[in-house]
Amino acid sequence: MREDPALAARYHVADFDYPTRAFGDGIPVSQVAEWLRAKMETEWRAFSQVAIIAHSQGGLITRRYIADCFNRDGRCSVDRVLFFATPHLGAPAAWLAGKVPALAASCTRRAWMTAGYHP
Repeated sequence: MREDPALAARYHVADFDYPTRAFGDGIPVSQVAEWLRAKMETEWRAFSQVAIIAHSQGGLITRRYIADCFNRDGRCSVDRVLFFATPHLGAPAAWLAGKVPALAASCTRRAWMTAGYHP
């Protein structure tokens, strides 16, 4: 969007970056949503209408941020959201693991061992 002169003249584009991991313990979505809230209330507070384009976990963070806004005081400057590949119903791998109990147990055991705990 920054590259397109017409869009750049009409919109202010900003990035919200956060650390993420594909597997293992990552930072909770609720924590990253709080970081987004802090950014919205400081650096981006001048914008009364915000459109968010979110991909994957970013969509979950956005959804949590919006829910927290409404639970806090009912106000939110997010005017539009575009979700791309956001796992609103959970990840397919988690669904599959739940369907195959032996696989779920194996994954759990492997996760514990990776974390350094050996039952």
